[in-house]
Amino acid sequence: MTVVAKTFDSYATGYADKFNRNQIGIYQRERVQVEIAPYLQPGTAVLDVGCGPGSDFGFYRSKNLMIDAMDISEKMVELARQNAAQLGLSATVSHCDLLDFWTGKTYDVIVLNFGVINAMADAGAALEKLQHLLKPDGVLAIGAMPPFHLFSA
Repeated sequence: MTVVAKTFDSYATGYADKFNRNQIGIYQRERVQVEIAPYLQPGTAVLDVGCGPGSDFGFYRSKNLMIDAMDISEKMVELARQNAAQLGLSATVSHCDLLDFWTGKTYDVIVLNFGVINAMADAGAALEKLQHLLKPDGVLAIGAMPPFHLFSA
């Protein structure tokens, strides 16, 4: 288990309360949602990389999308699966590292929200992997965090 996986396993229990219910976290998620909304039609195939507890699942459900999601944290994946079930969202949620992720599918939209790219050991390899998972005219949305931000305090 990597340091990142251990860290997010330890954050899992209070993550939704800390990051999904404060105004800054809500604003950041909404900004990404506004940016990707024009590319989302019912049935759009979306991959949510680093889905955490499924924080964006309610938004995806409202758009009637086909969702695959993955996270490196086993505990976050458990929460995401519970969240999907509670929302009635049909989503396949995988526990794995992005570099090991494979469904045989390609995606119309791939989302790495809330600083997921910052936690990757090899961002170059991650971007190369994403290129193979993204359809030729697909959209890649990355919400990166600066080195110092309000959540690092």
